[in-house]
Amino acid sequence: MIIENLNPFGALVKADGDKQSITDLSTDKILELLEKNLLVVFRGYSLVNDDSYLKFARQFGPLLGWEFGEILELKVQDDPVNHIFSRGRVELHWDGAFIKETPHYNLFQCVKSSNYDTGGKTLFVNTHEVLRRVKRSEQEQWKLLTIEYTTEKKAHYGGTISQTLVEQNPYNGKNVIRYIEGFNEDNEEVNPVQISINKHVCEPTDQFINGFTRALYSDHVMYQHRWQSGDFLIADNSSLLHGRSRFESSFPDRIIKRINIL
Repeated sequence: MIIENLNPFGALVKADGDKQSITDLSTDKILELLEKNLLVVFRGYSLVNDDSYLKFARQFGPLLGWEFGEILELKVQDDPVNHIFSRGRVELHWDGAFIKETPHYNLFQCVKSSNYDTGGKTLFVNTHEVLRRVKRSEQEQWKLLTIEYTTEKKAHYGGTISQTLVEQNPYNGKNVIRYIEGFNEDNEEVNPVQISINKHVCEPTDQFINGFTRALYSDHVMYQHRWQSGDFLIADNSSLLHGRSRFESSFPDRIIKRINIL
């Protein structure tokens, strides 16, 4: 394998030969790369069927089952019931928020990419680095904040939750950010997420959210992934936030299969 660094974080693992399978790679090596880089992209490996994909995922831990099963197929729908199936952008979030069970890893397989579409990048934010870059006084203020999130359950998640903005990562004890981005202009007609912040903010809510959002979208903390057909990607869901930029084409045909690993 050939390993390269991604910017500003993450690792790219390239196959060094034809017809190599990701299932033949060392689990320990992948976990080592994940611990160091939080996100690993695999490129040039053969696509695998669902049975092999699930077997590969189980090497990293138990799988989170949903009402649709363990594999979520992400593709744009004509009449989406949830905005993750729409052409619009998907706000930054962490998986498992509305079920109070945070997957350790998210695993993706890009079955088909929309190579002609300039949008649709998957965005990943290193929340450890966000916290490292702010003043200690600001970080202490963030620790006091609790945010209530509400969204209608139209697909596999929904309801109302109350979540501290900063909490300890259950897997390594480090502080991480737990946040779902509100006020998504592309999501007002499907199932928007409403947010309400408690009164510990020293500035107006809109002003705080705008400044906080700028910190999340900084080039120093955000990796933007443009998918190629055959890409695999495994990300530390407990440390990162992720979202998606809007698709630019009218009929994006990208297909990605995602598995949550506990």
